Amino acid sequence: MITIDETNIECSENSNQFQLLKPSWRPKIIIGYKIGTLYDFDRLKIKSIHKPVRYRFLSKTFDDVNEWYFVYGVEIPTVPKVQKMFHNSINMNLNIDTYFDFIENHGYTCEDNFLLVRKNVYLLDIKYIDEISAGQFSNYNELSQIVEIGSKFYQACDEIKIFIII
Repeated sequence: MITIDETNIECSENSNQFQLLKPSWRPKIIIGYKIGTLYDFDRLKIKSIHKPVRYRFLSKTFDDVNEWYFVYGVEIPTVPKVQKMFHNSINMNLNIDTYFDFIENHGYTCEDNFLLVRKNVYLLDIKYIDEISAGQFSNYNELSQIVEIGSKFYQACDEIKIFIII
């Protein structure tokens, strides 16, 4: 029998393993996972050769509710197109409807993970991985090689996401 610990990561001492990320003039791109529970924390692993990072930061929903957001993944350099998109968003007051138009104007979509989007966390569909990673990962199969699969491989299944933290 498998026991699933659904304790919120925010209510756990494991939250101290996440580095506090402060707002910056440079967006961070993380390829990885949103960690919500201790179950996520324990089951989602990235091979150490890729130097995974853990960040926590205050996010704001489109309803102006503040909440802690925890991500775990591989940080990659910001490509110029994303930097331009970030600078274009600085003076905009995006809501959930205008967000989709905004990223579409920059040539992206967010159809797979739109429920995770926040005012300061953009998500892009994984099909842009080659462009976003500047060729570091050319497709999803290559990207999936960063995941460390334990003895319970079926528990390590979760979709890798592209987070742009602004």
